[in-house]
Amino acid sequence: MIKVLQLVTAQEIIGEIEEQGSDYIVKEPATIHLVPQNNGSTFGIGLIPFMPYVDGKVTINKDKVVIAADPSVEMRNNYSKMFGAGIQIANVMPR
Repeated sequence: MIKVLQLVTAQEIIGEIEEQGSDYIVKEPATIHLVPQNNGSTFGIGLIPFMPYVDGKVTINKDKVVIAADPSVEMRNNYSKMFGAGIQIANVMPR
């Protein structure tokens, strides 16, 4: 399941999360960054691979996580398009 984790360092990570005892196993983790747009008057969101030099999974001890939450549909779709299978979830169901 795709989740967002905020670490005690304030770093935010999104990825495919599996809970294993006192750890989160995060597959294809990415950090979430605010990216200035329009000369800094607005901000967008950027996803950057987290520890891109490791073999696709990282283990994070749960005591290093402040918040674990479900991402918005838009964030989940952006992550899936960049790092996952590319499957997107519709925001609104057709009638």
